[in-house]
Amino acid sequence: VLEASRVLAYKEIKKQGLTDEQRISDAFRRITGRKPSAEEVKLLYEFYTTELSKYRTNKESARKILNVGHYPQEKKLDAATCAAMMLTIHTIYNLDETISKS
Repeated sequence: VLEASRVLAYKEIKKQGLTDEQRISDAFRRITGRKPSAEEVKLLYEFYTTELSKYRTNKESARKILNVGHYPQEKKLDAATCAAMMLTIHTIYNLDETISKS
């Protein structure tokens, strides 16, 4: 699930013209099959910004967390942004409704 989260994070970050909230909302819809509520987006965005702040001050830690799986790394993208988005998407994958959906 970590590698899938990283790959989806890369895809979301590469989308031009979207806010981080829109990226999170799109990832949520892709994973769960439904649109998130405003409250769900708010909570996930708060988590994302907390992680982003943490990884902006420690880029090495961000690079380490992204070093999972076989899918090629996106070296041109900001590691802190990717790590924060990856963990946010990983949180979505771990929701009860996502796990029981399959």
